[in-house]
Amino acid sequence: MSLGAIYHELRGALSTKIPADQHPAPAFAKISKHFDTLEAAKVKIPALIEGLICLYALPSRYENIAQMLVQATSADNMGIGAVREAVTTAWDQSQGKKPEKLGAHKISAVKRKPGDPSFSSQQQQRPQGSSSNARDGKRRPYRGKRAGKKR
Repeated sequence: MSLGAIYHELRGALSTKIPADQHPAPAFAKISKHFDTLEAAKVKIPALIEGLICLYALPSRYENIAQMLVQATSADNMGIGAVREAVTTAWDQSQGKKPEKLGAHKISAVKRKPGDPSFSSQQQQRPQGSSSNARDGKRRPYRGKRAGKKR
């Protein structure tokens, strides 16, 4: 691999930014791909530097995670994996999702018809002459045979 190609891969890793409004996994995959290409060309970048480059790529939304990782993680454990895990967990929590395996989850096989259902045609109207309250031309509440006043 030529020096120009090595420079191109390093520049690609440095210029990749992690989006604040999208899932961070694709950006981390792109950065990892650049570092893997450099490693295949026998250009070894320490895991600590790779992790710090990933911290630099974070948007300001994840500034608290960057500070937490720098303070709580040792230099031996700082790498792309530690940063990826912390940022992905923060993204999942901010989206109200539980961290789980990615994949399609089919909830129901029932297909809905387009449009909202209309229930106005289901209401029944009583004809005026058939009401039991219309006895003797006076409107009295209906009472059963054994209850109420007897006249």
